[in-house]
Amino acid sequence: YCINALYDLASDRQHPKKKHRPFASGVISVRSGSVCFVAALAASFFFGTFLPWKFMLCLVGYFALTISYTIFLKRRLFLDVVALAALYVIRLVGGAAAIGSALSSWLLAFGIFIFLGLALMKRAGDLIRHDGLDELHGRAYRSDDTLILEMMAVCAGFSSVVVSALYVDSLKALQLYKHAHFLWGVCLVLIYWYGRLCLKMHRGETGDDPVAFAVKDKVSHVCFLFVCVLIFLAA
Repeated sequence: YCINALYDLASDRQHPKKKHRPFASGVISVRSGSVCFVAALAASFFFGTFLPWKFMLCLVGYFALTISYTIFLKRRLFLDVVALAALYVIRLVGGAAAIGSALSSWLLAFGIFIFLGLALMKRAGDLIRHDGLDELHGRAYRSDDTLILEMMAVCAGFSSVVVSALYVDSLKALQLYKHAHFLWGVCLVLIYWYGRLCLKMHRGETGDDPVAFAVKDKVSHVCFLFVCVLIFLAA
């Protein structure tokens, strides 16, 4: 995040919201940011050595993709969205590697679609939020791309719900859960949650970060509790 903010200083200072970030506003100096980047990088790899080698592989891959995104990919049409989704997926893979657990193909498929949907929503939300601009500074999108980005975000997100529905009737779910039929309720909650998020995005209420919006959104918190209860009942 430090290197990304430092690399994007020029564009952030022209952004209506991002110009208030610490580096862009001058609250934190470029020199301090550089020192923080080196220290955080060293600390992350040091503590990573205490975890399985597969996690370290994920960490190296995540770092390489993040740098590529910052320097090159974020300015390439649609490649930036795919890179963002891949970064989220690597976190899933890294988490499984850290605890020495095999990553379920079902979870991986669900993650790919939901994270792609959120990445697309992020770009569409940014365009909607700055509707008066012909194009986003430092990005490869124009204002007339909003509709297609919204359509792709809807398709990707609800594809993850389809994956969830297929999982409910799978042999894997029947082996893990005594009352797997309760998982149908999880699908309904996901439909409501993601559908509402799409509408909020369309209205420009999610800003340019749907994940940050969901973390602070009380309705999302309630949906999460419902999912937890349904999984508990299914078990």
